Amino acid sequence: ALGEIDQGGRVFVHCFGGRHRSVALSACVLVAQGHTPENAMALLQEKHDKADPEIWYIQSRITKFAKKWGTP
Repeated sequence: ALGEIDQGGRVFVHCFGGRHRSVALSACVLVAQGHTPENAMALLQEKHDKADPEIWYIQSRITKFAKKWGTP
C-alpha cells in the first residue's frame, strides 16, 4: 500500500463491516507515513463516520504497530 501511495496512487481498503479491521490497517498506513496513532485514529473517525478504532483491541494493535515501526 505504501509503495502505491508514495507513487501517487490510491489504495482501497475494506472489510465486511468497515469499522475495525480496515480502520486498523488504514491507521497503520497513516502511522507509517508519520502520523501518531492518536492522530491517525482521529483522522479516520473524522473521514469515515462508522470507523471505530477506539475499542481496546484495535487501538492496541495500532499502538503496537507504531512502536515496532518506530513512530512516536
